[in-house]
Amino acid sequence: MALDAKYGSDKALWDVLAHFHGYVTNLSDKYRNMLRSQQDYEEDCFKRIEEAVKTYDPKRGNFEAHALAKIRERTRRWQKRNIARTRGAVVISINREIDDNEYDIVDELALVDDNVLLNERITGLASGDPRKLAILKSWTEPYFNDSTTASLLAQRLGGKEETHRKAIGRFRTECQKALAYAI
Repeated sequence: MALDAKYGSDKALWDVLAHFHGYVTNLSDKYRNMLRSQQDYEEDCFKRIEEAVKTYDPKRGNFEAHALAKIRERTRRWQKRNIARTRGAVVISINREIDDNEYDIVDELALVDDNVLLNERITGLASGDPRKLAILKSWTEPYFNDSTTASLLAQRLGGKEETHRKAIGRFRTECQKALAYAI
């Protein structure tokens, strides 16, 4: 199957991906607490399987071992990212005693007004540009990162992911400067 997929058979490629589907989803479930997004992790693993198909050489050994090595390599990378992301995090017990004098009074209407003004400033930064509006929308979603956003923009608007990734970086700098002067 791997050789057929390597030489262009879409059906064989889908069969190879289906063969590893259970393994990838089991790993995703196993490490779900270490992943920012299980969906992104699974997509990344399937990309590595496709890469394994493209680089497979039957003279060098078993395809399954080659693909599993690519998946394990990617899993270690995701784990390292999680360690870096959570380093220094503080865990607070939910069951801790609350002191009666520890209550903070929050003016929720003031927060809403501040958020509305900030959202108006941010929307003004997009200037009606659909790409910038999509970038701003993705920044409000908890599981989107620049790579995911660039991939989505490439699918919607065409072009290369790398081009959109660079545009996101430039737009972030532009927004930071504009918001720094507005505050």
